[in-house]
Amino acid sequence: MTNLEIAICTWNRANSLARTLRSINDATLPSGCKVSLIVVDNGSTDQTSQVLHQFESKKFPLQVIVEPNQGLSLCRNRAIDAADGDFLIWTDDDVSVSPTWLVSYASAFSRQRDASFWGGPILPLLPDGAPTWVVENMETLSGCFAHRELGATAFKFSTSLLPYGANFAVRTSVQKKFRFDTTLGRKGESLDGGEETEMLFRLLTEGYSGYWVPEASLDHLVDSARLTEPWIREYYQSQGRAMVRSQKPWTRRVWWLKLAAWYHNHRYAKLKHNNTPSAAWLAHLIRGALASGQASELQQEQPR
Repeated sequence: MTNLEIAICTWNRANSLARTLRSINDATLPSGCKVSLIVVDNGSTDQTSQVLHQFESKKFPLQVIVEPNQGLSLCRNRAIDAADGDFLIWTDDDVSVSPTWLVSYASAFSRQRDASFWGGPILPLLPDGAPTWVVENMETLSGCFAHRELGATAFKFSTSLLPYGANFAVRTSVQKKFRFDTTLGRKGESLDGGEETEMLFRLLTEGYSGYWVPEASLDHLVDSARLTEPWIREYYQSQGRAMVRSQKPWTRRVWWLKLAAWYHNHRYAKLKHNNTPSAAWLAHLIRGALASGQASELQQEQPR
């Protein structure tokens, strides 16, 4: 019997978490597998505890861990500590998995015995009434909404092509050797990320391999709060901060980054004022935010 564990880290998303749990409960149980859930609650103050208390499933036993200290990477590491199965499947608290999600992963685990990690498609679902400029630029904004679609054919991952955090799996014995960097990832309201790709990058550089599993898809249910220019700007500023923490800034010259941020923000404002097509002004908004995030992080690193 193969033991699969699904790990979810959550914070103040009771409604979407309930929907995620329902979709997992409706998923087909793979033959020859035992599947259980590990949910790490990062000190939620909404109805999360009630949602977890009320969850009942004859197929998927649930283990709840409360981590009061803020940090997604910290919560991921708590899930690793609790895991004792053969494979650990990671997802988020705002998704809806496909009915064959678990079956597809179990099949890949059996088929690709040389691999240590796997990842599948993440398909964003926008709410009704999404702004036209968002719909027009979904390809550009794919990172904001965790969109990951790498085709219908399985292939080996590389350091330049990795799965995203809402939909990937790791062999548990390997995952326990590779924990998440707690300087990366979201903390409270911050939008900082990159903790999963940094960890998977280390796996690859240490000689472990991973595969794309095109059948293991899920939908990411995008909250309307993310469909605003301030949210998009903050997202890319956080990506800029993560670039510095991952030692991948455009440059370490703060003055240059500040100049780049000023230039792109100026161009964004002018193009937007002149009703230029959204693709043009959005490109400058993104570049300006990335430059600003890098500059602020580098300034934090400098000795006072």
